[in-house]
Amino acid sequence: MLEANIRDFSGNWTGTGAILSSGDDENAELCASEYMISEVVNTGQYQVTLYQNLYDPLGDDADLDYRHGTTPGNCQSAGWNDYTVPFMSLGYIQVRIQNL
Repeated sequence: MLEANIRDFSGNWTGTGAILSSGDDENAELCASEYMISEVVNTGQYQVTLYQNLYDPLGDDADLDYRHGTTPGNCQSAGWNDYTVPFMSLGYIQVRIQNL
């Protein structure tokens, strides 16, 4: 299911980067070594596909990582995984973008 639950960066992501603009023009700005981490999202036990630059195909790519767990706490204590292919969520996920 594509974008069944749309969440803005503002108020839902934290980190050392900046959130610019709002609405459909909203984007995250990451200078060297900066990162942003999403809120924990209840996905259920489904296959998850993460998209980068979906609305701006000319945007810059960032390092994209995820972690997941059976509870929000398990998710937040899990290690980060490099995102390369869709994965089966354990129920809750969190995403991190970084400018390495």
